[in-house]
Amino acid sequence: MSDKPNTQLVTLIKDGHTHAGRVCKAGDRIPVTASQAAFLAEKGLIDKPTTTAVSPASGAKGKE
Repeated sequence: MSDKPNTQLVTLIKDGHTHAGRVCKAGDRIPVTASQAAFLAEKGLIDKPTTTAVSPASGAKGKE
């Protein structure tokens, strides 16, 4: 069992967000936790989280 939290992929709708040390642009998809997705949505950086789960072992790869 992993100690890493479950993540989901979200698509940024604005430029300039820094994630994992890199500056992202609109259209980039990034793996985030549910609380991070809620924060990004509140700040207007994403429309809403997708339902695409990301396995902790697979990084940014997810199933659609």
